Amino acid sequence: MRLNKRVIRASLLLTAVGLFVFGIALFTISYCPFKAVKGKIDALTYDGSADPLTKSLFEEIMQRVRIMGIVLVFVGGTLYAGRRRFPAYLSTAVTSMSCFLGKVKQDFVRALTKEQKTHLIAFFSILIGSIIVRGFFLARPMGYDEAWTFEAYASKPLLVGLSYYSGPNNHLFHTFLVHLSYLLAGNKPWVIRLPAFFAGVLLVPISYILSRIFYNKHVAILTGAVVAFSAPLILYSTEARGYSLICLFSLLIFTLAPYLKRSDQSGPWILFAVLSALGFYTIPIMIYPFGIVVTWLVISIALEKDSPSKLLAVKYLSLSLIGVVLMTFSLYTPVFVVSGMESVVANRFVESQPWSVFLSELPGFARSLWQEWHTSMPSPVEYLLAAGFLTSLFAHKWTSKQRTPIIVAAVTWICLVLVIHPVVRYTRVWIFLLPLYIIMAHSGLSIYLKWFQKTLKKYRSLPTLTLALIISFWMCSNVMSERHAYWEMKWAPPEAEPISLFLKDYLRPGDAVVSKTHLDVPLAYYFHVHDVPVSYLSADPNASQRMLLIVYEPGRRDMNELLSRRGVNPDLLSVPEEIKRFRSFALYESKRVDTEKQITQTQKQFRR
Repeated sequence: MRLNKRVIRASLLLTAVGLFVFGIALFTISYCPFKAVKGKIDALTYDGSADPLTKSLFEEIMQRVRIMGIVLVFVGGTLYAGRRRFPAYLSTAVTSMSCFLGKVKQDFVRALTKEQKTHLIAFFSILIGSIIVRGFFLARPMGYDEAWTFEAYASKPLLVGLSYYSGPNNHLFHTFLVHLSYLLAGNKPWVIRLPAFFAGVLLVPISYILSRIFYNKHVAILTGAVVAFSAPLILYSTEARGYSLICLFSLLIFTLAPYLKRSDQSGPWILFAVLSALGFYTIPIMIYPFGIVVTWLVISIALEKDSPSKLLAVKYLSLSLIGVVLMTFSLYTPVFVVSGMESVVANRFVESQPWSVFLSELPGFARSLWQEWHTSMPSPVEYLLAAGFLTSLFAHKWTSKQRTPIIVAAVTWICLVLVIHPVVRYTRVWIFLLPLYIIMAHSGLSIYLKWFQKTLKKYRSLPTLTLALIISFWMCSNVMSERHAYWEMKWAPPEAEPISLFLKDYLRPGDAVVSKTHLDVPLAYYFHVHDVPVSYLSADPNASQRMLLIVYEPGRRDMNELLSRRGVNPDLLSVPEEIKRFRSFALYESKRVDTEKQITQTQKQFRR
């Protein structure tokens, strides 16, 4: 596939002119007066949760916009100056990419046509089962983080959603995909979760392919069975956040790695750079899987015997690293301009921990990570995976097609990063390692399976296929039988929608709704879904005529703590009376008191 150089040159010319004009426009806009935009910007904030647009903050943003305008003018001028040279490079890159993808397609078709039908039937059965199970969990109640992500970012215009970075909850590429999904199919939980869902489904075939590239088809089918019905992977595949995308991009660049080290074309390296940049654009934690792959490539290239091939690989690797940095920086430019670079690299969630805290929390964190990875997994399967993983540490030479073990690169890079930046807070950050752990565990188990395969001769695949189907059915049964544990998670209260539907007809002007933090954001989401004014959730209870109090596990102590945290003065409101009970929550009503007698009576009752 060769591109017409005239078309490329014309496209570059248009791009250069567009960037130049856009840069001048930004530079001009940067001198816009504060009063002209304040009202419009404030209207886009999320119910007062965003920082108010002060004049000093506005001036900081405009300074960054001015710099951005100058940079775009410079980039446009550079493209115009190189409009005669760039077409040749671009045409070569596209041709190389096309050749690489064509070769991958040929290898894939050849593998399918030569594979046993029983093996293919088993794999596609597992894949279909994974889609059905994930589809079932798409309908679960909206959780706190995903509701916040949608309400604060994905539901807003892209100009806001892709530039306002109040915290790492804004997974930018995922926000972009959710916004498109929301515009196309409406505001429904299953629609908002579609990007995560498709990424989660793709984990099954990609982990299968990766296993075949590094090991063999027996490891691949076992890996596919466990990845398909792993409870944490199912949950992240049906949660409207970017973690399943990170898993997908991680597996894709791991799959590319063996091609990269022996490729003499730029195509796979460009694909590697693009996928890595999209991973970084989703969540900056892409630094972990990206660094592992780069470390694996460096070690593998160093062990290669062919000197010319080694030099070419080093050249392409260096150019790819530069490309990833430039693309990532370009994608984050709107965030850097509006929210500042420190919002990404220096927010409170990514700050280093003191070494004493880091070391004290590490054992507990490791236990939590292990428990999460094996949620709803049958104990025999858990023990098998652990035994297989330990075996793989010593049996790599006899099981893998690749000389360098993934575990060496992973340990090297992760230890290096944690020494430089010691922080362990959330187990979900490391979910990308779970498919790799599963792959390595099954590579170790393949050693033991060989003993059975040798005795069966003609039916050598039978033990592996039987074990894969047993594991998949067992894990699927466990996940479905314990589904209520996922539906009723603390951060995904199932009563948020029923409460919203009840309040829709019960609320009236002058009311205020007070609830716990983990409930108020899902409530805000369902208020929007059912056309209930979300202003009730942010109204001042002390200035309201009636307060609706939602208490978790009803009790006076829990109620008083909630009122105290929201700064409610109990002297101004009557003693709350229960008006509706849900399974885990109770709804109380308290009316404003005006007379001194009522206030005294209220004080006495609250003291009790």
